[in-house]
Amino acid sequence: MLCIYTYIFYFILYFIFHFAHFTLCTVTFFLSYTYILLCLVLSVLLLLSTNFPLGINKVYFYSILFSSVPPRVIRPGGVGDAASREVILNNPVSLHCDTNAVPPPTLTWYKDGRLLASSHAALISPGGRVLQIPRSQAEDSGRYTCVAVNEAGEDSLQYDVRVLLPPTIRGAGGDAPDEVTVLVNRTTQLECQVDGSPAPKVTWFQNSQPVVSDGPHRLLSNGRTLQVLTAQVSDTGRYVCVADSVAGTAEKSFNLNVHMPPSIMGRSPESVSVLVNGSVSLSCEATGFPPPTVSWLNDRGPVQAHANALIVPGAGGDRDDLTLGTKRALGCE
Repeated sequence: MLCIYTYIFYFILYFIFHFAHFTLCTVTFFLSYTYILLCLVLSVLLLLSTNFPLGINKVYFYSILFSSVPPRVIRPGGVGDAASREVILNNPVSLHCDTNAVPPPTLTWYKDGRLLASSHAALISPGGRVLQIPRSQAEDSGRYTCVAVNEAGEDSLQYDVRVLLPPTIRGAGGDAPDEVTVLVNRTTQLECQVDGSPAPKVTWFQNSQPVVSDGPHRLLSNGRTLQVLTAQVSDTGRYVCVADSVAGTAEKSFNLNVHMPPSIMGRSPESVSVLVNGSVSLSCEATGFPPPTVSWLNDRGPVQAHANALIVPGAGGDRDDLTLGTKRALGCE
């Protein structure tokens, strides 16, 4: 009688396990783990018994009990099919492909649809769980796909990798600033040709002070061009454009020189009388930027300093005094 009850008990357990097998394989990933753990515990208990119900073969029983679990790749953040990764040029980046399945799946990596093999540029760990790019380059940007496959199915995970390029400014390689010259009341512009990814923000400084887009200054092309309208001598100075992004910073310097044409003060011509053998002093006051050079002429050509002609530079270099011992027609320029 006890033997009959034993067989009935095993028979009930058999159908419970069989039903649990087909039911639990359809539930979530977490419950699959619970199912496997339950099967392990029950199998140990059954191993302690010498008889299987209805003469069921042990191998067949365990093939039912321990079914394969298809791969399910763990997604970073748990959202979406593709994960984004940003890395600055020449920096490392690691892509992970973690999955749990029975039996363990085969992991394969692809870039933009092409099969990847481990190399010095892209290292794939044994088993394929990690893909590492030691020194990211611009050409490493793209879509990376990890495919996990076992006998029960497959799953995949995608990464969109973007390599960020630090800002660069064309012509900023030298130590000396660019020299820019413009005449007073004319318009000029300074160009800051910037490259980089993402697009850098450009800021201008004049003599270490930020430049705003108003008055004589205009910022064009998203700040890449600084336009100086009706330039004045006060606009002379050092200008610096600074390009900044999350990937880095770059800058370029300019020296802006505003020139003012020379101008001689007073009437021209101006008549001066002097007695024979007397002396006379003539003044020539000139303005301009940079300060002009003053030279004297008479009807026979340039006047050079000698015993009867004394040329005295004025203070500041913008005025010359000429003292003569003879009477001649003179002019300054």
